[in-house]
Amino acid sequence: MMKTSTFIKNGYIQGIATGLIVAGIIFLINDFKKPKDIFRVKYEGSIVMALNKDWNTLWVKDIRSEIEKDILADIDNDGRNEIVIGTSHNGADPGTIIVLSRKGGILWKFNTYPESFPYAGGNSRKFTVRNLLAVDLDNDGSLEIIATGHDPTWYASRIVIISEDGMLAGEYFHPGQLSKIVTAEMISNGRKAIIASGCNNDLRQVIKGSNDHDYYYSLFLLDSKEIWGQAPPYFGRKSYFGNKWRGSEKWYGVMLPQGNAITSLDVENQTGFLPLIKIAISDGRFYSLNLKGEIVSRGLSDSWIEEHGKKDLDSFFFIEDILK
Repeated sequence: MMKTSTFIKNGYIQGIATGLIVAGIIFLINDFKKPKDIFRVKYEGSIVMALNKDWNTLWVKDIRSEIEKDILADIDNDGRNEIVIGTSHNGADPGTIIVLSRKGGILWKFNTYPESFPYAGGNSRKFTVRNLLAVDLDNDGSLEIIATGHDPTWYASRIVIISEDGMLAGEYFHPGQLSKIVTAEMISNGRKAIIASGCNNDLRQVIKGSNDHDYYYSLFLLDSKEIWGQAPPYFGRKSYFGNKWRGSEKWYGVMLPQGNAITSLDVENQTGFLPLIKIAISDGRFYSLNLKGEIVSRGLSDSWIEEHGKKDLDSFFFIEDILK
């Protein structure tokens, strides 16, 4: 009787153990099957949360800097997404691009604030990242990062091109905050155009008849392989820029009259044709431009028509024509 009871007891324990082992194996198999790639990102303050395609949390990380922008992109070219973060001016790494691996480790950091500042006057000695893109600029199969950093208090901005390993590949300074940056295919040379819009604080000093309270707003184009220097009117220190004191912009346009802001900037791709740059202006006008900066079509909002009728007044001019 005692032997039978011991046998049953031992068999019961062995059954439980076997069940636990099987359950553990099933759990590991199911956990292995869960998608580990990052498909979504959530953030609040300095906390980053990586999610898979089923909205399951993969990991959570505090980067100790306030997050301003984020994108998902395969930066290290391994076929899986990394998280690219641009920080604000608050925190341990202000104005910094931080690339996090799919496991949450830091691959590299890049501070958008320059080692020395090229403009006279005040500056905060730190930037906020306002625009953040990941684009293969030279068709070599690897993504570069395009970012703009701007001073949170003063006016200067800097466009930076960062290679996949976190090195500076190009920079362009602008005397005013840049609000939007987009890219377009330059079919003729297989490279990308970088188009940016923003305000220019220094043009009031060189454009005749300017008032002291409104800014000039600009739109310009850069070739992604030829990025250096600064935007007009070229008030930055020559000792910083050297022989690349003047910027590499292919053209630089200004909205007139003074105070007209560019409220939206997009690129319309056309099959078999060069892309069009689409802009909207704060006074209610719309323009489509080609990559040479030439207006190819225009439109008027209801508010413009109510105030001015259907007559359009050109408001986009190249800087060299304004300064003649």
